[in-house]
Amino acid sequence: IWDLTTLTTKTKIDVKGFRDLIFSEDGKIAAIGTNPNNDEHSQLTLYNVDDGSVRTEFSISRPGTGLAEAIVFKRDGSAFASRNLKRRCIDVWDVESGSKLQTFEGIEPSSHFEWTANGDRLIVLDRSRPGIDQGVLRVFDAQTGRQLLVHKDHGLVRTNFKRLPDGNRIVSWSMLGPPRIWDATPKEDQ
Repeated sequence: IWDLTTLTTKTKIDVKGFRDLIFSEDGKIAAIGTNPNNDEHSQLTLYNVDDGSVRTEFSISRPGTGLAEAIVFKRDGSAFASRNLKRRCIDVWDVESGSKLQTFEGIEPSSHFEWTANGDRLIVLDRSRPGIDQGVLRVFDAQTGRQLLVHKDHGLVRTNFKRLPDGNRIVSWSMLGPPRIWDATPKEDQ
């Protein structure tokens, strides 16, 4: 890890079987995925960026894509969600203890997912089941796993989405139609 002002190495992390690297939103944690045996399981190790020390290690199902597509940190860095292709779910992990906090079942393998700004909800876009749930945005309570909202897209295939800075709205888009803006706040919260 380089210091861009001095162009010197700030931290060195030695790994075997390097696959991918992402950072927590606050930049304090580096998540490095390795697969030294090239099998269905990956090792995900969280490192402190400042000194390169190991925070926590996880054995996760190989996400099938790069970490940036398969792992998403909460904004405060306290937890992350990871895609599990084999079990068709998203698991939520506590960064400090390494324990699994929640599992969201029935998630399609190519789903895109993100946390809301305050981290109390997980937004999931199912985009791989043509004619069934393709283009459906789902909002889940991160603590209970309960589905709070479903936004159906009236047959248009949504290929991606981003959370807007206010944290309560989502914009989705595709090549087949105009972008759409969705409210991610459950009616009981409004």
